[in-house]
Amino acid sequence: MTSTRKQYAIYLKPEIARWHRLQAIRTGAFLPHYLRALFQLPIKVDHDQPRLTMTLSEDERRSLAERFDFDPNDDQQVRQALRAALVNRYNCADSQASPGI
Repeated sequence: MTSTRKQYAIYLKPEIARWHRLQAIRTGAFLPHYLRALFQLPIKVDHDQPRLTMTLSEDERRSLAERFDFDPNDDQQVRQALRAALVNRYNCADSQASPGI
């Protein structure tokens, strides 16, 4: 029998959410792992590399497509452009003062 997994969005005051994110960082855990440990639930690592997720509207995809020159309807190109920008930001972190990409 397969179990159905459901994702739950938990809305908190910004200072409470920030505190939990910082606790996860301080313990060296990814936020989902930190939350599962907090509730004493098993932690299953599905990926060799941690992932970041973003939810983008059609307008946001179009805006990014114009900036990074990709087809906003091609999910693979969207992912590749976002990944490249994040890796580039990491590689240039010491030389950039601006938080924007």
